[in-house]
Amino acid sequence: MKKVVLLAMLLTVGLSFGQEKETTESKKSTEKKTTFGLFGFAGNTIGGGVEMESSYTKEKDTYAKTLVLNGGYGKLEITRNGITADAVVNEASFGARTYVNKNKAEKGFFYTNYLTYGTAKFKESFYSGKYRYFSFFKPELGYRFQFGNVNLNLFINTMWKIELKGKGQVENRFHDNWKTKGGLTVGYTF
Repeated sequence: MKKVVLLAMLLTVGLSFGQEKETTESKKSTEKKTTFGLFGFAGNTIGGGVEMESSYTKEKDTYAKTLVLNGGYGKLEITRNGITADAVVNEASFGARTYVNKNKAEKGFFYTNYLTYGTAKFKESFYSGKYRYFSFFKPELGYRFQFGNVNLNLFINTMWKIELKGKGQVENRFHDNWKTKGGLTVGYTF
């Protein structure tokens, strides 16, 4: 009987230490930072937008990690029956970014993947309506230069669009499913 009681006490103490260690580790994290920036891009579309990036690196992580939210505005041109139509594009993206360096600094090489939703509104007399799409595959590669609290990101990304049914005269067959762009972001870290 003494052995059973002793074994029960050891298991209870062992489990309580294990629980305490897990909660302590989950609370540890590195310094939290938020960066606000303005970006411009060129590629299949031309435009710009705003970006917010927030740290979420944990102590046990190998690299610095951030969450990125951005909204962009651009111009899209398509040719239909030999005539070019212009559209205003609005796009919102949410993603996770990883900076590849051993000191967990938010600078240097990074890669990101976004979840994106966008619309393009055409208002031509011969072609009007709304083109809509979303994407869960929008990888981005880049490099961040850090100058104190000011940073400069050079990036290139590609996106595979899943098209939603167009509205008005818009038909998806005139739009390319792949979208590639490169650009520059200027930001300030708080």
